[in-house]
Amino acid sequence: MSTTPAAQSERSEVTAGAAQGGYGDLARRVRDAGLMRRRPVAFTRNASAVLAALGMVIAVMLTHRHACWLLAMTPVLAVLANRTSFLGHDIGHLQVTRSSRGSRVLGLAFRRAQPLLRDFCDEHQIPYLECSALAAYAAAVKHMHRVGATLRG
Repeated sequence: MSTTPAAQSERSEVTAGAAQGGYGDLARRVRDAGLMRRRPVAFTRNASAVLAALGMVIAVMLTHRHACWLLAMTPVLAVLANRTSFLGHDIGHLQVTRSSRGSRVLGLAFRRAQPLLRDFCDEHQIPYLECSALAAYAAAVKHMHRVGATLRG
């Protein structure tokens, strides 16, 4: 099927218009501002801080098993889970490692970790949610009321 020169000209005008406005223009502006460059040092620093904080929260939850301590740690844990998802987001946009292959390997590790965490929570009867920090806190309070945990003791 052949196209006429007029049809080809019309198609190129549409393509040029789409490239000037919309996503193409936005992507170019974001790249020009340096927001899409890879930052492995910043990622390593962020990931280390999130993992250290997660370790501290889990240690507090294991050593202070009273309901008020667990309830106090819930919003902190929700924020850390949110930060973990931002790290996964950066991995998905290939902003983490110097090579796209390294980012893809990290992304695969993140994708495989999520079902493992979900299964662990199911096995130990821990409520597992993929939601906002406020919704996670509300679910934790609801669960503690359901199991009869006292908030004061």
